[in-house]
Amino acid sequence: MKIMLLLYGFSLLFGLVWSYPRPVIPPVPAPRADLNDYAGTYKMKDYFQKATVTVQDDALYGEVDGNGNYKLLPQDEPDTFKSTSSYGTLYVFGRDAQTKKVTGLTLKLMGQEVSGDKAQP
Repeated sequence: MKIMLLLYGFSLLFGLVWSYPRPVIPPVPAPRADLNDYAGTYKMKDYFQKATVTVQDDALYGEVDGNGNYKLLPQDEPDTFKSTSSYGTLYVFGRDAQTKKVTGLTLKLMGQEVSGDKAQP
């Protein structure tokens, strides 16, 4: 009988501890890179001639070969943005491993990937 009461007491205590409300700690977002890091002209290697990325009104915009300037929305992946164009092109920026500067761009659209290097100012 004592063992039953002891087990009941432990299960009651465990239930109280388990159901006790825990504080909710909101996740801390990773710091975003300065949008100016991405701005520039990228000489594309295939299919397109160049991609131009600009900063306007605290937002990033991308234009490929003069085919419209579309807002780029940040994604969960670092250095990745999605175009508001009807194609929904993903802009994935590459960085130099040592200097951490943006050095390239890969456009992902319609199942294809097209890469380019950032032109030096």
